Amino acid sequence: MRSKNLFNVLLKLFGIDKHNDKDSLHDNKFPHSVSTGKHQDLVKNLELLVDEGNYAACYDLGQLYYLGGDGVEKDIRKAILYFIKAADNGIPEAAYQLGKIYETGVEGVLAAEQRLSFEWYAQAAEACIPEAENNLGSCYFFGRGVDVDYDKAFCLYSSAAKKGNIEAEMNVGICYAAGRGVEQDYTLAYRWWKKAAENGHVKAMVNLATCYEMGVGIAQNKLEAYRWYKNAAELGDVFAANKLIHQ
Repeated sequence: MRSKNLFNVLLKLFGIDKHNDKDSLHDNKFPHSVSTGKHQDLVKNLELLVDEGNYAACYDLGQLYYLGGDGVEKDIRKAILYFIKAADNGIPEAAYQLGKIYETGVEGVLAAEQRLSFEWYAQAAEACIPEAENNLGSCYFFGRGVDVDYDKAFCLYSSAAKKGNIEAEMNVGICYAAGRGVEQDYTLAYRWWKKAAENGHVKAMVNLATCYEMGVGIAQNKLEAYRWYKNAAELGDVFAANKLIHQ
């Protein structure tokens, strides 16, 4: 009973993010073609490459207009056009970006369209991009743009986790804890949260600390619980900070 109550709380507080906005592809602004010089000069160079049929340059132009700054005016609509052209011509990172854009929409510019988000994530996931696999897994987990299918969600989370995606590592743990798409197994939930926590996932640190505190999936260990709550609190987690105060 203690285990069941614990993981009901965990699923509410620290479960799978409905909107997965933590990814590495956004940080890599121009991975395909030109990566030096001022951005305003990049636009002209990239446009020349696009004219020559370089679809990777379409993705880079989409990123320029999506992010804006450094002399380039942000233009989401123009970014989407470039992303679509790139995605339709074999650039899976562009499909992934479109999935993210349509997942949440852009205030004042574009409404969220969950079915389109699902379709773009699915296209990117075919290229085995772990971020796309993880987010497509969440589409199936929450029924976002597609019917709920926990088996598919778990399969996609597992594939992304095996590639080192820490959001997916966290989510695999949630699936094991909740018994969604896989037989419930608190020990495996603990192991996946430990992996994600060691890789820097803050909410996984909190879940791991709770496992140690309550003795679920692992022997009770108050010192380890304190250590992981402290790690999470130092990274800004409010729940973990409050736990330290009341211990």
